[in-house]
Amino acid sequence: MRARYVSDMANNFFGVATMRLIYGPAVLAGVMLGFNPAIASDVKPTFLVGISAGGDDLVTTSDRDLQAGGLLYFGAGLTYEPENNPLIYRTTIGYKFNFVEFDTPSGESTLTSLPIDFLGLYRTGRTMFGVGLVYDVNPEWELCIGGCATVKFDDAVGYAFEFDYDLSDTGFFGLRYTDIDYEANGAKLDASNIRLHFGAKFN
Repeated sequence: MRARYVSDMANNFFGVATMRLIYGPAVLAGVMLGFNPAIASDVKPTFLVGISAGGDDLVTTSDRDLQAGGLLYFGAGLTYEPENNPLIYRTTIGYKFNFVEFDTPSGESTLTSLPIDFLGLYRTGRTMFGVGLVYDVNPEWELCIGGCATVKFDDAVGYAFEFDYDLSDTGFFGLRYTDIDYEANGAKLDASNIRLHFGAKFN
């Protein structure tokens, strides 16, 4: 794979090397719900896997681009589905990972983050749609050509708009649009994306 160019954003973000310790918020809603047996019976452990695309191009190669909004997502959390109520609530914490390798010059680049989601969904039949907040903890971009340089972005808050469809009592798939920006060293990066995901809920 041949690297055609590395985005000019590298000049903005890699200009200052900083190290910082980030404390993400604890997700306590699921624990609190568990104290009420009636409510706990409507709480379902939930697992998600997805693929996304979108946002600014950080590195472009002859094969594909390293996009700020891509690529792979793995998440786990809780879904609260009260009986005889169309409103559904879901909170998850995940790991988002994008990567690209290139040969000329030889190198690689990765982008990672830990998204925490809080969603409210409305159910009609097997269809669910809703909105929520996304809190991306510790977004980090690493670029390695000879040596490696790392940018640690500020934690970011964004908005999510989601459509899900139940395939069965356990499985579902969905589409989501997330509107979010990353910032570091006075520069801003568009990390908005569209994601296709599959999930499972367990009683």
